[in-house]
Amino acid sequence: MNESYISNYPYDNTARYEKISCNYTIAEWADIWLATFKTATLRPSSLERYQRTIKHIKHEFGNMPLHNFDILLAQQKFNEIESSCIKTNCYELMYQMLNKAVDLDIIAKNPLRAVDIKKHVKKNGKALTLNEERTFVNACKEDKYCLLFLICLYCGLRRGEVLALTYSDIDLANRIITINKQFQNKKIVEPKTDNSNREIPIFDNLYPYIKDLDTSKKGRIFNVGETTVLDHRKKILQKANIGNVTQHDLRHTFCTRCCERGIERHVISVWLGHTSTEMIDKIYAHVNKDFEHAQIERYNKGVNAT
Repeated sequence: MNESYISNYPYDNTARYEKISCNYTIAEWADIWLATFKTATLRPSSLERYQRTIKHIKHEFGNMPLHNFDILLAQQKFNEIESSCIKTNCYELMYQMLNKAVDLDIIAKNPLRAVDIKKHVKKNGKALTLNEERTFVNACKEDKYCLLFLICLYCGLRRGEVLALTYSDIDLANRIITINKQFQNKKIVEPKTDNSNREIPIFDNLYPYIKDLDTSKKGRIFNVGETTVLDHRKKILQKANIGNVTQHDLRHTFCTRCCERGIERHVISVWLGHTSTEMIDKIYAHVNKDFEHAQIERYNKGVNAT
């Protein structure tokens, strides 16, 4: 029988300990932890991500006992996980689970402290140069879902946000797009965060493409799923011949254009639905070569003037 220890005298540093039963496996504890401590606090989209990761955890570590946790075996299993993203997600979620078991005195310490992994480094993505942007837009014009891609490019919407847009979200008179939901796993759900609820201006570069939209209609504007978006983007990119561009790269491009044009960071954060400007500074603001050259010329002009 697996065993753990808890104190009969929690406020006494010299407390005596007695053995208690602890028969949970990692899989059993994962279900208990998720249902008891996390489900009520997570948004539906976050809960789905947790469930996907726990599925991986159960596959790799599910039968391991919580108390007699084999650290060497766990290290070997982590080493064998090829995807650095899945590896990191499993490690971080298991660490949370086991920390809670420590808090509840089910186990004495978190065994994952002795496990080492190389954590996944998230790619920052890229922003299109001005020339690439023009090429992409021209290739878009003949596509059925041109407007979808241009809204992402010119307003910085996430894929789930643009797919959730309804006709009533478009206010052409005041030139505003309202974001208050997202489309995920074939259904409309809450936005990613509270800050994701926002209004975005319809800028001059987007207006010619959206001005004739019949906003009296009902339902979603783009009644398709993620796979359709992917297929059409591939066709556009093949025609544009500018390499691979992800849906999120269009959001990066919008942010970068804002930074290049001197828009205040806090305003960009509002438009993107972020809680702070930190994400912009670390991830989204790319310095493209064409913009960098313009800054070099600006600097040299100042040097020559003095």
